[in-house]
Amino acid sequence: MGTEARARLALGGVLLVTLLAFGQLFAGSDYVGPALLGALAAAGATMVCRRLGAGPWLTLWVSLIGLAWYLCIVFESDELFYGLPSPQAAAGLINSVTRAVSASNADFAPVPMRPGYVTMTVAGLWACTTLGEIATFRWRRPLLASLGPIALVAFLMIVGQGPLAALLALVFVAALLTYWALESTHRLRSWGRWVGAWTNREGDTDGVTGRVARRMGLGAVTAALVAPLIVPAFGSGVLTWRTPVEGGPGSGAGSGSGPGGGGRAIDPFVDLQPKLLEQTEAELFTVQADVPAYWRLVSLTQFDGQTWTPGRFGTRPVEDGLVGGVSPEGTRDVTQTYRLTGLRGLYAPAAEKPAEVTEGGEEFHTDVETQHLQAADGSVADLEYTVRSESPDLDYDTLRTARVGDLGENQDVYTQLPSDYDVRILHLAERWIDQAGATTDFDRLVALQDRFQSSGEFLYSETVAPEDDDDYLYRFLTQSREGYCQQFATAFGVMARSLGYPTRLSVGFLPGNSDPEEEGTYVVRGTHAHAWPEVYFEDYGWVSFEPTPRSIASLPHTQEPLPRIDAGNPFSDIGPGLGLDGRNNPRAGVGGAACPEGLTQAECQANLANPGPDASLPRVPTDDFAWQQRFAVIWRVALVLLALFLLLVPLLKELRTRRRYGRAKSPSGLTAAAFSQFLDDASELTLGRAPSESAIAYVSRLGRRQLVSPLQAGRLAFLYERAEYSAPGTSEGQADEARRLARMLRKSMWTQASWWMRLRRLFSPTGLVASLRRSPRPKLRSRRAA
Repeated sequence: MGTEARARLALGGVLLVTLLAFGQLFAGSDYVGPALLGALAAAGATMVCRRLGAGPWLTLWVSLIGLAWYLCIVFESDELFYGLPSPQAAAGLINSVTRAVSASNADFAPVPMRPGYVTMTVAGLWACTTLGEIATFRWRRPLLASLGPIALVAFLMIVGQGPLAALLALVFVAALLTYWALESTHRLRSWGRWVGAWTNREGDTDGVTGRVARRMGLGAVTAALVAPLIVPAFGSGVLTWRTPVEGGPGSGAGSGSGPGGGGRAIDPFVDLQPKLLEQTEAELFTVQADVPAYWRLVSLTQFDGQTWTPGRFGTRPVEDGLVGGVSPEGTRDVTQTYRLTGLRGLYAPAAEKPAEVTEGGEEFHTDVETQHLQAADGSVADLEYTVRSESPDLDYDTLRTARVGDLGENQDVYTQLPSDYDVRILHLAERWIDQAGATTDFDRLVALQDRFQSSGEFLYSETVAPEDDDDYLYRFLTQSREGYCQQFATAFGVMARSLGYPTRLSVGFLPGNSDPEEEGTYVVRGTHAHAWPEVYFEDYGWVSFEPTPRSIASLPHTQEPLPRIDAGNPFSDIGPGLGLDGRNNPRAGVGGAACPEGLTQAECQANLANPGPDASLPRVPTDDFAWQQRFAVIWRVALVLLALFLLLVPLLKELRTRRRYGRAKSPSGLTAAAFSQFLDDASELTLGRAPSESAIAYVSRLGRRQLVSPLQAGRLAFLYERAEYSAPGTSEGQADEARRLARMLRKSMWTQASWWMRLRRLFSPTGLVASLRRSPRPKLRSRRAA
């Protein structure tokens, strides 16, 4: 392997470690394929430009055009114009990057595979590859080639997280030092061979600069090995606001978080602006209950126009297990036994409304107003307890005649809205209610719920980018109409309060996955975190609504009753092992076969043929991550092309050799074909032949370096020159001898060659391209064939 090949492999190692460092940032590995294929394409384009004699700046322009084309193919293939980039494709790329930049204000590692993030990753690695090739082999500036990878890895060490950060840093430093060393060797080699002026004189002693250089190098390596062990940033994150910690932004209903040690704390705030849901598949707790329910953590009563937060009503210890509070009429007891395996934070789950903690009550305080449970010592980690809740026994027909309740002196707390509240939201709510033909309080609220959940106008999406917009809520209701539980719960809550209904938001969990091996046990994970609105009704207390449009059914008490197998189970349509997962697909209309698509359930009941001019047609989900499916096709095509290349190149080389023998019409022609075979093998397994070098001189050089047998190679060269330049040429016996010598030399050179040279002989297309560009050999004189 030559020094240039070694330097190129070392540069590839640096780029590969840089690529793997993005694993500290992304929640997944789907970025690897596009970035790796892009880096290979960039290296190939740069090498081809160098081979064709293009200058560095022209190479940069060619690489830039290739990058734009590649990005359009991977991320905007639907917008290509007969395979070529179009303005629409360019606009799509710019929009993806812009959305990703906006989302970066809320995202923290590990971030999702947003197209904009992956686009920037591919572009960054492409730029590093192109600059590395040009700076290393054109400008001879290895430090310039190193700037890009160093900047990317440093950035990823700051904003990323992962247990392998220290190891990754060590590997990167080792790869970088290896690249510098091999590049220096290649540069010195390109200057020529070292020739001493006095061959008989003893070598000079090392100079001072040599000793200093070795000490500096040793110090740098030592610092690289020791620094990760003593610098705390490698373990905890350099910028704490980018690193999720316990008590920081949480997961699930809020912004999602959890401590690095494996537990998860749920953020007690619900923000209107979308943030990254760092939902984990890890188990948070198990609950054994009579029936599944929403497991509430905390209820939020304060809304400042942007964020829902808990009220400041005060807490008191749970004495004798009694939670307190006034229970509504017509309740049913629901007993739950919890085992918190991964949940962290202040709040403990319980079904609405907890009345008594029969086991473990000394561990809790309770809010005097909302009766949610919170740990007395500040952390619910590893607690086990049993709660008896008095849940309202609700049914659709009864609630239709129920009246919204009055909370007395706290009524204003549950109906207040910011002073700058947008009155257009009230007008929109009233219009939706009129279109549904709803008259009672409950029907009006169900009309709002169904408009969000089952009309087809709104989409459930966890990848919505945040926007800095004071009118975000109104734009969400009328334009974007995409979000997750936070946005839908907030929109419903604000609309309900604008209508004068006492409303709060609750944060907690969906029922979870039923355990098929243990009846009545539910496994709740981070993906089940949820937020939902509740409205206070007289005689019934707080009634939950479900405006989030997922593929689960609405809450039973908000639907017109249908025959049920298990009327006592509010989630009786949940099969064994099926969970209410916050990442379910968007839900289509549930109005039934008789309900036209696009109408809400309440609109169908009111026999409205037209939902009104402001109602949109059902929307089709926009898949921000469709590039992954497209790239899967591109990757398969690339693998097929690679397989064809690996198959065809050796085959074409063998066919070329056989064609030479087949076209030979005389013993001299066969001898020349045998020597051509030797040249092909020797140039790729040992050293190439100089343009003006004779056959005898070439084989003599190879023999002096012990790359071939001098006797065999010399005999073959003699026969070739006899066939080429002597009048009688060679005989048939000499032609057979030449073929035999060519085969023997091929075998010996293959045996001595390194694995790199063997791969070069098999798969390098250089010889094939050179043979196509080379002018055809002049025909032997006719007298040689005589």
